[in-house]
Amino acid sequence: MRPYVLPVIERPRRGIAPDDPYVRRFWVAVLGPAAVADLLRLIAAARQRRRIRLPVHLAVLMEARLVRRGPRGITVPLLVPPVPPHLERRMPPWLRAEHRRVVAGALRHRDDPPPSPPN
Repeated sequence: MRPYVLPVIERPRRGIAPDDPYVRRFWVAVLGPAAVADLLRLIAAARQRRRIRLPVHLAVLMEARLVRRGPRGITVPLLVPPVPPHLERRMPPWLRAEHRRVVAGALRHRDDPPPSPPN
């Protein structure tokens, strides 16, 4: 029987909301649906401050640096980071190209100057 854990939220400065389609589209391609489901369950449990069973795919999530074990337990991100380049290689070529377009578009929008106030 797997033990229960109480995940703790880590607040990164940047990232993607766990319910954003990006997470299911690209992280599932890299880690698989069961590992991403474990990540989403961990994040939900941490937000609600409730215990859940130790995820089956914890090692996969730790290897991808999405969660970590610390002195306070399992730490999970409030926002999911983009897929890093070294893991992007696991995607099929057509999805890798789509991912690069999505990331480039997000970076371009982030660097755009804020709109001017109306006159």
